[in-house]
Amino acid sequence: MSACVRRSRFLRNNFAFIVSVRTLSRRGPLLCTPGGSTGEQSNWEEPPSRDSEEDYEYEIKKRILNASLRYVHDHGWTITTLSKGAESEGYPSIAHGMFPRGGAELVHHLYATWNAQLAATLRQEVVASQQLESERTRQQDGAERLQEEPADGDRKKSTTEFISNAVETRLRMIIPYMDKWPQAMAILALPQNAPEAMKNLLNLTDDIWYYAGDRSADFNWYTKRLALAGVYKSTELCMIQDKSVDYTDTWDFLDRRLEDLKQAGKLARKVTEGGQVAGESFWGLTQLACNLAGMNSYKR
Repeated sequence: MSACVRRSRFLRNNFAFIVSVRTLSRRGPLLCTPGGSTGEQSNWEEPPSRDSEEDYEYEIKKRILNASLRYVHDHGWTITTLSKGAESEGYPSIAHGMFPRGGAELVHHLYATWNAQLAATLRQEVVASQQLESERTRQQDGAERLQEEPADGDRKKSTTEFISNAVETRLRMIIPYMDKWPQAMAILALPQNAPEAMKNLLNLTDDIWYYAGDRSADFNWYTKRLALAGVYKSTELCMIQDKSVDYTDTWDFLDRRLEDLKQAGKLARKVTEGGQVAGESFWGLTQLACNLAGMNSYKR
């Protein structure tokens, strides 16, 4: 067993002890004495609960992950990057042992962070749109309705336009890390990382569809999100190869894929409706034949 592996296991197995020592060192020496005879105020605190220890560990991990991002351009999504991030926060370089999956945990962390940022942006956009619509309705109730069309900035976006803007906003978050993003995509594609990568992707598409106004509670809930996930990943692959100015070819590609998705949705609805009509027509013809044959008559 190598020395590096032994150090990593030691750090993971003794993390609570290391954290407690660091905490006490920040608090300073204890001032209490047996029986409290000195009269000085005690700095002693009750041992932290398991939940507080886990929260503290989570906060340390998050600090290290956030600090590690500045080293991605030099070292990629690697253990070295995590070690550099830990050192910048005052922890030993072997703190990378807190991340058993190595650089994959940094990619997952960044992916989830971007998803949360997009969800917050979409939420604000929806709330602003609802407030604007409410204000316009209130004004129209107290005065004659205006005949002119609303300005482009006040116009409510179509579902396709909303989704297109959301996907573009999310993909633009990748641009600062574009030089290393192909490596990140390769890491996410590994079998051991694929489940969490798929979870993050479906959370992303769920947020987009939810704020776009989708409230379906049937099988369409799954098909819409899986279809949008396919559009997102294909556009992402196009983006990492795009050399056009401001990735204009990528956004054109995205618009074409969303149009294909829109047309596929219309076709699926027509097929469903057509199947229902065909079934009802067949049933009607069957009843007509039975009537002509007298099979449905009560007076045979």
